[in-house]
Amino acid sequence: AARRALYGDRAAQFPLARTEAQRGYDAMIAMGLKAAGTNASTDREPLVVIRCTEQDLADALALLLSAKMPEPDDRSLRKRLCETSSGAQVDLIDLALAALIGKVQRIVTARDGHTIELGRKRRLFTGAVRAAVLLAGDRCCWPGCEQRTGRMHVDHIREWARHFGPTASWNGSPMCQGHNQAKHEGQFTVKRDEHGWHLYRADGTEVARREPH
Repeated sequence: AARRALYGDRAAQFPLARTEAQRGYDAMIAMGLKAAGTNASTDREPLVVIRCTEQDLADALALLLSAKMPEPDDRSLRKRLCETSSGAQVDLIDLALAALIGKVQRIVTARDGHTIELGRKRRLFTGAVRAAVLLAGDRCCWPGCEQRTGRMHVDHIREWARHFGPTASWNGSPMCQGHNQAKHEGQFTVKRDEHGWHLYRADGTEVARREPH
C-alpha cells in the first residue's frame, strides 16, 4: 500500500526491499541455478588446513573411537593448537574426522618456530629444511666435486618417488646441478654415515668416497 501510494500505477516497477531471510533464499537459488547450468568438472580436492599437535590428534581419535573424552591432564583447552590456518577453532571430533577422511602431513618445527621436516606432502627442499641440509655441508657430496654455491641443489638420499623418502633435513644431500642430473641418469645412490658421503653405482659398487674437509 505504501509503494502504491508513492508510485501509483508504476508501483510494479519498484520492487520492495528484500528482508535478510529473503536475500539468503535468493543467494541459495542463484547458487543452485549456477550449479545446474555448468557441465565443468574438476579433479581438484578442497583444501582446508588444520593445525594441531600430535597429542591433540591422539586425543581427538580417542574421543571419536571411545565416545568419551580422554582422562583430564594439566593441559588446558587454551594450550591446545587445534585451528584452521585462519585461526578458527576446530572441535576435536571434526579434527578426528578430517584426519580419517583427508590427508595428514607431518610437519616438525624447531623451538624457534622454523620448519625442519615437511613429511611427504611437499617434495622440494625449501626454506628452513633446505638451510638445515646446507648447514651440515654446503659442498656437493659427489666425490671430487668442490662446487659450493648458493644455488646448490638439495636432493633426497632415499628417493622421494621410488622409495618414499621424506622431505626432511636428515634425508637431504647437497649436489651441484650437473651431478644431481648425473645421479638420476646413471641411477647412482647416495648414503651418509659417520665417515662422510658415499656414492654407489647401479650395480652396488662404490665410487671413491668423498673425503670430508
